[in-house]
Amino acid sequence: MYMKSKSGYAMPFDDRGEQVEVLLPFGEQKHPDTGQKFFHHGIDLKAHYFVLSALADGVVTGVGNDARHGLFVVATYDDKYVVTYGHLSSVHVMFGQKLQAGMAVGVSGKERLHLGVRYKEEEIDPLEFITMLYANVRSWNTNSEQGTPEFVSFDMDVHTDYDQDREEIEQLMMQYYPAYMEELLQGSYRGTEHIIQSLRNLFTVGSMKQYFMEALPSIANPMGVTRRAVPLVSKAQNLLISDFLNYLAIRQQVFLSSMGDPQKKNLKKKGSPRKDT
Repeated sequence: MYMKSKSGYAMPFDDRGEQVEVLLPFGEQKHPDTGQKFFHHGIDLKAHYFVLSALADGVVTGVGNDARHGLFVVATYDDKYVVTYGHLSSVHVMFGQKLQAGMAVGVSGKERLHLGVRYKEEEIDPLEFITMLYANVRSWNTNSEQGTPEFVSFDMDVHTDYDQDREEIEQLMMQYYPAYMEELLQGSYRGTEHIIQSLRNLFTVGSMKQYFMEALPSIANPMGVTRRAVPLVSKAQNLLISDFLNYLAIRQQVFLSSMGDPQKKNLKKKGSPRKDT
């Protein structure tokens, strides 16, 4: 088995140095509670908010949400390999979108990741497929000057105090932003009073100076701001990134690699406890 791909090859996710555990293998299985036999059409892996990547040149042939796979993405590579990424917390691609190796397609959920693979309409063991894929990655890295592409990054036009850590923060956002928003909505995490009040003040000033709706709103610019509002947007970005990093420290015990122990301790002190503790 071999996939053709001009953009190279990438593994489904970066294991971040963690031991990835197979929770449920491919093939005939026995239910742990009922003892009933069933066929598992893929593998389930223990994966805590892993950023998932496109494996090669391909196209998104499915995006949806159902009882079997939860939130899922289906990608087809080389017109022969159909890979299903299931139980996702977020999706970063659209149906019909063309893929290149290394592009971020979504983020796994908190507990597990489902991978299913079909080759020419026949189901195959994803572990065997991943072994084949790893050989492709190694071969590409050895024989190509280009190497394996990195995850696609998102550009920001506004400068912040965190520009030096921009790439790392973007990776963390792809992994943990769905969980961050979920906990904000549920009330299990609440930003610091300073950040909340500062954001209120910024939006008040922006309204008074009529910064909003100067341009036609769009998905990329929902408030319709123009260059005149760049100072306000920059301050708002600083506050929002600061709160996100605070959430990571308190709820996930994750810190920027550039942070020293004093900064880590300071972030922990600013955190808000869960309402149920």
